[in-house]
Amino acid sequence: MKSYNKAGRSSNTPILLSRARNFSEPPKHLNGESRVKNPNLPPIEISSFNMTSSQFLEEKPLVNLKQVLMIEEKLSEILEKLRQGPVDKSICDDYWALTEDSSVPYLEKLFTEKRTQTTLRHACIIEMAAVAFANICFSDKMPPDLSQHFRNLFYYIHQNFLTIMKLMLYRCSNDSLSNSWTHILRTKIQEKQATIGVKGGVSGFMKHHTALASKILECITSIGPIPLKPALMSVLKIVYCPTFIRARKMIESILLGMSSIIEIPEDLPMLPTSPYLPNTDKEYTLILDLDETLVHYVDNGPESRLNIRPGCSDFLIELKKYYEISIFTAALQDYADWAIDSIDLEKSISYRFYRQHTMQTGPVFIKDLSRLGRDLSKVIIVDNVAENFRLQPGNGLFIKSWFDDVEDTCLAETMVLLREIALSKAQDVRVALRNYRDQVLRQMIKGVSNPLLNFVTSK
Repeated sequence: MKSYNKAGRSSNTPILLSRARNFSEPPKHLNGESRVKNPNLPPIEISSFNMTSSQFLEEKPLVNLKQVLMIEEKLSEILEKLRQGPVDKSICDDYWALTEDSSVPYLEKLFTEKRTQTTLRHACIIEMAAVAFANICFSDKMPPDLSQHFRNLFYYIHQNFLTIMKLMLYRCSNDSLSNSWTHILRTKIQEKQATIGVKGGVSGFMKHHTALASKILECITSIGPIPLKPALMSVLKIVYCPTFIRARKMIESILLGMSSIIEIPEDLPMLPTSPYLPNTDKEYTLILDLDETLVHYVDNGPESRLNIRPGCSDFLIELKKYYEISIFTAALQDYADWAIDSIDLEKSISYRFYRQHTMQTGPVFIKDLSRLGRDLSKVIIVDNVAENFRLQPGNGLFIKSWFDDVEDTCLAETMVLLREIALSKAQDVRVALRNYRDQVLRQMIKGVSNPLLNFVTSK
């Protein structure tokens, strides 16, 4: 038989905490002592109905204790999995499902003091960030010290959540103390929270909570060599820069669309209109890819560097005599300009084309040579990804991708071929390139590992 309290509610009903305008009698501590009145902690009432996060944002936000217990259980499962190895994705998915429409992230609304609200808000944010890291980044391949730092971090996050649960109990009204969910909550805390003598009522618990938060911050800072605050500030600078915002809008428009060929937004810098190039007195045009064709960028934090392919400088200087040279890259403009300036000290490159000049289909950025405004019979593109020039495959000269081989000679060999094509006054470079490919294929069939080419062109 169920028992009912004065409000007529079953004592087995999952209770929800809320801020109340008026409550005649202050609630009790779990040990039966009267709680000291505190203007920063308005008394709370309970309600037995369910609330969504949108409703929670209204005048009287509620917290479902049953849902709080389920979230604690998932945090406990994640902590246990971290001690054994990677975390099962299903556990993190359950956590996200619980918190997706949960009032827990808005716990601070149960309090009126700004510092308390801010502390609770930070605790929820750090907790969710840690779960995301456990879900996405944590693996057996992480260095042991980094893995242990993160396990320590998650331990303190779990302990902090138990402390928040204690704060909820202190907010319970007299009527709710007999509720079965209150007893379960109290038992769970007693079982799992580390034995720490906390005195001074709610103020004591807030000090304990602050100490745990400081420990969490210490763990986060110790995970990497970069101090936390400067690292976050550097991220914010990137996130709020105009180029990043434009790129984010572009990504959003791509995700909303169904077409595999996308249209670049109008607000990107230097949006091109065809034809791209003005008239020139050079007979031939050479289009060069950038990354893994001429350079390779090594992203290694403070030790990042740009590797330049052997022979790059001589390649550009020599072929400038015969070709109008342009760079056509799928990279973003800021990076591309920096890289091009690093390799083109003699100003051999006449024009630059960036990602906004390409057409994207799936993961491939297609370089449409017909938009250049040049006679395609006089245009050659050199690229390490053949898909990039698939609209004009006859104009393409594939080159092996380069990363760091200091003995590489591909640019020197390609320079000889391109110079020969220009000196031969080829009427159609596509015919010359086809003859080159045919000769390479024939010599490879004969077993020649490094074919000696006779460049035959059609005049």
